[in-house]
Amino acid sequence: MIAKPASNPYLPSAAKILNVRSETDCEFTLTVQASCNITPGQFFQVSLPRIGEAPISVSNFGTDWVQFTIRAVGRLTGAMQHLR
Repeated sequence: MIAKPASNPYLPSAAKILNVRSETDCEFTLTVQASCNITPGQFFQVSLPRIGEAPISVSNFGTDWVQFTIRAVGRLTGAMQHLR
Protein backbone atom coordinates (compact mmCIF):
# COMPACT_ATOMS: atom_id res chain seq x y z
CA MET A 1 0.00 0.00 0.00
CA ILE A 2 1.27 3.48 -0.78
CA ALA A 3 1.68 5.78 2.22
CA LYS A 4 3.67 8.77 1.01
CA PRO A 5 5.67 9.55 -2.07
CA ALA A 6 9.31 8.58 -1.79
CA SER A 7 12.06 10.37 -3.67
CA ASN A 8 11.27 7.93 -6.48
CA PRO A 9 7.47 7.75 -6.97
CA TYR A 10 7.82 4.39 -8.75
CA LEU A 11 9.08 2.64 -5.61
CA PRO A 12 6.40 1.23 -3.28
CA SER A 13 6.09 2.26 0.34
CA ALA A 14 4.06 0.75 3.18
CA ALA A 15 0.91 2.35 4.61
CA LYS A 16 -0.81 1.94 7.95
CA ILE A 17 -4.41 0.72 7.68
CA LEU A 18 -6.63 2.95 9.79
CA ASN A 19 -10.00 1.33 9.06
CA VAL A 20 -11.79 -1.18 6.85
CA ARG A 21 -15.54 -0.46 6.76
CA SER A 22 -18.01 -2.82 5.12
CA GLU A 23 -20.45 -1.03 2.80
CA THR A 24 -22.22 -4.13 1.40
CA ASP A 25 -21.43 -7.85 1.28
CA CYS A 26 -18.92 -7.25 -1.51
CA GLU A 27 -17.98 -3.56 -1.18
CA PHE A 28 -15.84 -1.89 1.46
CA THR A 29 -14.01 1.35 2.20
CA LEU A 30 -10.34 1.12 3.09
CA THR A 31 -8.79 4.06 4.97
CA VAL A 32 -5.01 4.30 5.12
CA GLN A 33 -2.65 6.83 6.62
CA ALA A 34 -1.11 8.97 3.91
CA SER A 35 0.63 12.31 3.71
CA CYS A 36 0.75 13.29 0.08
CA ASN A 37 -0.87 15.78 -2.25
CA ILE A 38 -3.96 14.22 -3.78
CA THR A 39 -5.95 15.66 -6.67
CA PRO A 40 -9.43 14.69 -7.90
CA GLY A 41 -9.34 11.74 -10.26
CA GLN A 42 -6.08 10.39 -8.87
CA PHE A 43 -5.49 6.68 -8.36
CA PHE A 44 -2.91 4.64 -6.48
CA GLN A 45 -1.25 1.41 -7.55
CA VAL A 46 -2.20 -0.64 -4.47
CA SER A 47 -0.51 -3.95 -3.75
CA LEU A 48 -0.32 -6.74 -1.22
CA PRO A 49 2.91 -8.76 -1.20
CA ARG A 50 2.57 -12.21 -2.79
CA ILE A 51 -1.05 -11.49 -3.75
CA GLY A 52 -1.07 -8.83 -6.45
CA GLU A 53 -1.55 -5.19 -7.35
CA ALA A 54 -4.21 -3.03 -8.98
CA PRO A 55 -4.92 0.62 -9.73
CA ILE A 56 -7.53 1.88 -7.24
CA SER A 57 -9.21 5.30 -7.46
CA VAL A 58 -9.27 7.60 -4.45
CA SER A 59 -12.82 7.97 -3.10
CA ASN A 60 -12.06 10.49 -0.32
CA PHE A 61 -9.04 12.05 1.38
CA GLY A 62 -7.97 14.31 4.23
CA THR A 63 -4.72 15.90 5.33
CA ASP A 64 -3.21 12.64 6.61
CA TRP A 65 -5.43 9.87 5.23
CA VAL A 66 -6.86 8.53 1.98
CA GLN A 67 -9.88 6.30 1.34
CA PHE A 68 -10.58 3.79 -1.38
CA THR A 69 -14.07 2.32 -1.87
CA ILE A 70 -13.56 -1.08 -3.45
CA ARG A 71 -15.65 -3.99 -4.73
CA ALA A 72 -14.20 -7.38 -3.78
CA VAL A 73 -14.18 -9.25 -7.10
CA GLY A 74 -10.83 -11.01 -7.28
CA ARG A 75 -7.89 -12.35 -5.33
CA LEU A 76 -6.39 -8.96 -4.41
CA THR A 77 -9.58 -7.06 -3.60
CA GLY A 78 -10.97 -10.09 -1.76
CA ALA A 79 -7.87 -10.18 0.44
CA MET A 80 -8.01 -6.42 0.98
CA GLN A 81 -11.57 -6.71 2.28
CA HIS A 82 -10.29 -8.76 5.24
CA LEU A 83 -7.37 -6.52 6.24
CA ARG A 84 -7.28 -5.09 9.75
